[in-house]
Amino acid sequence: MLVEKRIEITKQTDHDGFSSFECSLCSEGFKLVPGDVEEDHVLQIFCPSCGIPQDPLEFLTEDVIHNINAETEQHAIDLLNQFSIDLDKIFKGNKNVTVKKGKPLKPSISPQPLFEQNDYDIVEFQCCLKKAKVSTLIKASAGPYCPYCGVN
Repeated sequence: MLVEKRIEITKQTDHDGFSSFECSLCSEGFKLVPGDVEEDHVLQIFCPSCGIPQDPLEFLTEDVIHNINAETEQHAIDLLNQFSIDLDKIFKGNKNVTVKKGKPLKPSISPQPLFEQNDYDIVEFQCCLKKAKVSTLIKASAGPYCPYCGVN
């Protein structure tokens, strides 16, 4: 029997409606409007710093990844603890099989509160008429790449 469980991780946007992303290649952080990233035609986004396109899931921040791992571990531990209880019930009174329950498992990590810093500068990209937030360093350099089309 295959059982699916959907684990949802939520994080508020900053005061301007932007959410954090981090390039897995150059480690540069930036912010985009979640609705823009979730549009059906957006299959990849470009890092505003290095310009390399990747799947949007490749830009998850460390705090979100930590919470995904914590929630997944908690779910796995809940399943194993329930399995232990079920085994005990199944074999209760059986002369040939003895189940010796130990202490319930506990997760090694727990989810942390997720919140957005109100940092970075807003940049408007004329090519796509969309906005992003980038660090002052990226903004002052040769110009950021558009996260939606890659134009520099």
